[in-house]
Amino acid sequence: AAGWAAAGIAVIQLEHPGSDAAVYAGATSAEERLARVRAAATPAQLVARAGDVGFVADELARRSREGACDLSRINPDRLGLAGHSMGAWTVQAIAGQRFGPDRAGAPPPLVDRRFRAFIAMSPSATSPAGFADVHRPLLAITGTRDGVSADADAVAVARALAQRTALFAALPADGRKAQALFG
Repeated sequence: AAGWAAAGIAVIQLEHPGSDAAVYAGATSAEERLARVRAAATPAQLVARAGDVGFVADELARRSREGACDLSRINPDRLGLAGHSMGAWTVQAIAGQRFGPDRAGAPPPLVDRRFRAFIAMSPSATSPAGFADVHRPLLAITGTRDGVSADADAVAVARALAQRTALFAALPADGRKAQALFG
């Protein structure tokens, strides 16, 4: 975020109660941390996160200032959205990913057309069919060991990599997608 801000890009970082750093507090192992993250990644939390993003976009269009920050410099017609991990799911949902009807408790479509481009860091795909309605530029960023512990075996690494790169494969092949894979 600091690099983007230094390049002149307005950066607003959202903190979502229920799926923020508090989820990790007190975890004593990687397994416990992963279990807590999975427990926090609910359809209701995804809907709440998308609502928070929409609220901020509404406020950017409504307000000219927030404290000392001059919001009038932000062009509401040129919004982009980036997120990591659960934030990537939020990005994917707002870009047009569908999460149902095959999933119990799937949220309604969460598309927000005010955002023109997306970056999903540490993304994952649950169903390739869910990406048919993503038609705006999306950059998926992941690594060959993203989401695995340092002592993971080759099978676990391969499984995690397949999950992280499935998003790119599932996106429509219309030239509006890119993937950065770091080894």
